[in-house]
Amino acid sequence: MPNSRDEQFPAYSAPETAAAYLSAVTHVNEVQAYKQLSFDLLQPRPGMRVLDVGSGIGDDARALAPMLAPGGAVVGVDANPTHVSAARARQAEYDGSNVSITFEEGDAEGLPFPDSQFHAVRVDRVLQHVEAPDRVVRELWRVLRPGGRLVIVEPDWKTMAVYPGSAVGGDDEHVSDAVFRWHVAHLPHATIGRQLRALLTDAGFKEVETFPMAYATTRFPLADLVLELSHAGREVVREGMLDHEEVEAWMASARIAEESGAFFASVPLIFACATKPNAGIALGPTEREHLILADPEKRAENGTTSASVSHRRRHPLTRIGIAALIVLYLAIWTVLAHGNLNPTDFDVFFLPSARVALAGHPLHIYQIRYQGDYPNANGPLSMVPLTLLAGLAQRLGWLDDPVLRRELVMTAFAIVPLLLGREAVLAADRLLGAPLRGIKRLLAYALFVLTPELWHSVLFYGHIEQPLMLWLVLAAVRMLVMRRPTRAGALLGLALLSRSVALLYLLPLALLLFFRGRRRDGAILTTAALAVTALGLLPFLLADRQDVIYSLLTFRGLLIVGGGGVWGLLVGTPLEPIAQRFDSTAVIAASLALTALTLLARRDLRVDSRGVYALLAISGLCFPLFMKTLWPYYYLDTYIFVALWWLAAAKPASETVPWLRWLAGLALPVAVVAVAVLAEIGVTQSGYGIWSPGWSALMSGLMLALLAVVGVGLWRRPRHPRADAAPEAALAGV
Repeated sequence: MPNSRDEQFPAYSAPETAAAYLSAVTHVNEVQAYKQLSFDLLQPRPGMRVLDVGSGIGDDARALAPMLAPGGAVVGVDANPTHVSAARARQAEYDGSNVSITFEEGDAEGLPFPDSQFHAVRVDRVLQHVEAPDRVVRELWRVLRPGGRLVIVEPDWKTMAVYPGSAVGGDDEHVSDAVFRWHVAHLPHATIGRQLRALLTDAGFKEVETFPMAYATTRFPLADLVLELSHAGREVVREGMLDHEEVEAWMASARIAEESGAFFASVPLIFACATKPNAGIALGPTEREHLILADPEKRAENGTTSASVSHRRRHPLTRIGIAALIVLYLAIWTVLAHGNLNPTDFDVFFLPSARVALAGHPLHIYQIRYQGDYPNANGPLSMVPLTLLAGLAQRLGWLDDPVLRRELVMTAFAIVPLLLGREAVLAADRLLGAPLRGIKRLLAYALFVLTPELWHSVLFYGHIEQPLMLWLVLAAVRMLVMRRPTRAGALLGLALLSRSVALLYLLPLALLLFFRGRRRDGAILTTAALAVTALGLLPFLLADRQDVIYSLLTFRGLLIVGGGGVWGLLVGTPLEPIAQRFDSTAVIAASLALTALTLLARRDLRVDSRGVYALLAISGLCFPLFMKTLWPYYYLDTYIFVALWWLAAAKPASETVPWLRWLAGLALPVAVVAVAVLAEIGVTQSGYGIWSPGWSALMSGLMLALLAVVGVGLWRRPRHPRADAAPEAALAGV
């Protein structure tokens, strides 16, 4: 914002929080005018029950309430818990004895209300921010009563106008054009206003009307507040689109233009009004299905459940089927636990550590050594459930039976891959804009919970902590999408306490937030993650500092270079000592470098983009590529992220060519599995010792090829600023 403030507009200084911004904007006369029009279009009457979606701090809900008195109700819903808390706090100051006003926390893509609850629904500048507007519109249909009224107001940022457009004035608009491009690139749906009619018509609404109303002002402070000109100017400078001097000169010229009466700014607001049909209106098959599912009485008449509308309610037979599949899955793990009784990391590290804990020394689990000096190098989180299971095995008399104890532990830990699969499918649902259903949903789960790499890591190598870490990372990404950086940081801290390689996922996520202007969220994420990690390790450090530091940090520098990655090519050369001591440093440096290059190449990439999973895959691939010794189970991380990236690009079967290209993209996760199988052959031929130079060269080449394919697919700038390049695009060369 400018340094000079107009005393007539004290509230228009740069708001420090989103809540303050909402409060300031609400008090602008022109904004109040369009909001009043949106209220009138709802056709409010006494006794009506109205839903305000994206209610913010509740000002609009309170302004609407008197129009519903007596006996009416306004329910505000917002995904931001801070806004909901502020709205409830302000509500204490409002005398609404004749009208009920409540505020709920909830996602517009999955509204926390039963079907057919509201006479009218209002949505003000919300669809531009959500991932899947069509899914939101379906939810609006669901919660509206038949005959209910819907009003949506959304801007069209591509037709924003500001004069002067640069310090030169006249027809030179290169600065304002850059600011407008930034707005468009950093909103999921910057032109959603022009799409409203199509969205409502496709959803089955009737009496759809759309019309524009421009927000216009000749006051620079107002334009700066509502259109965020100063903020956007700083961002285009930070992203290298313009020089600082150009933007400052533009701001100065805009202030001068205001003083002379020449300043002008506007952005169109598109209003859309529609009605949910009553039963008496002639409907097509799709619209009739919508109406039946939304009306409880119609569902009863037609024998239709709401399972097809909301995944929260399922038919009893569906629940039984899901329970049976879960039991079958656990049984598969029980059977497969017989398959490999050779000592794994579970037998030589995890289980001995659990025995130490059971002996009454839970903080001394890092005293364990295998073959002299090889410690338990994994975080302590997975030891908590493992120790409980070991205690149960001890009570049952199974702890010293390698078959029974393995069956018990592996069957119990099979719950974690199911949680991992659920988190991955939820991410796919969000990115696809609608939940996968039926056989498609089962196949999506199978993609993650039945992957050979899962058996490879957990059953063959005994790394029970790896799927736990991946589940926590995916959950952290979901929290970031929901703008809950503290929870996301806590989850990533737990992931670090499971497996230290989680640092390779914390770093790109934090950098992504910083690069995209969410610096506060990035700082909160990083601080929370490190704080949780520190708190988790502190008791162990206080009790046994020397063994903890050796096990988790210093011992790695004492290990020889086993090869399999790029460092395997340096075995026997003068550079081998560098690889021996600094391989972890190289992994982190490579991750940071590739992340920075990706964020520079894809300035539209955001944490809620599909491409964030490709970014995590790239960062994770640095681990097997640059660690001094390659183990085949390292590829589970890469597989999960690549498979999710591919799944979330699914195309409708009716779009033949895009669908075939998407299907061809399945070759990428299959290739990851193939590379892991080759790695197993290579490590077996080396006798689980030193890889041969030939095998190291082969594996390094294959990993670089994987990096190139994922990188090309991600780094190619999409045609639409919010679209992500699909992995099949890199494979097909399109």
